[in-house]
Amino acid sequence: GLYGSITIKKGSTGKGRDSGLYGSIEWGGAFFLRGVSPDVSTLTFTNCTLQDNVATDDAGVFDSIGATVVATNTIFSDNESGGSGGVGFLDGPSAFNNCRFERNRAD
Repeated sequence: GLYGSITIKKGSTGKGRDSGLYGSIEWGGAFFLRGVSPDVSTLTFTNCTLQDNVATDDAGVFDSIGATVVATNTIFSDNESGGSGGVGFLDGPSAFNNCRFERNRAD
């Protein structure tokens, strides 16, 4: 789980692939989050590019339950999943401010 917060500024991910650590259930091409609570567990992206990430099940970039996700001035492009959410699967608060979403897909 995510205990505390992670902030990524001016970063990028690319070609992230889920690892299949949970057998046949594979989530989050770049980030897999299980937070303590949305009040204390936060993933923040600022001025980032998140592209070409793949998950075979849920969420091309991030799968987040019990955490807050905030993105500002971030580009999400060419991410994909075989299930829910080309960019993300969210079960918690989120905010996307001045972000671009391009060519993301979910099957």
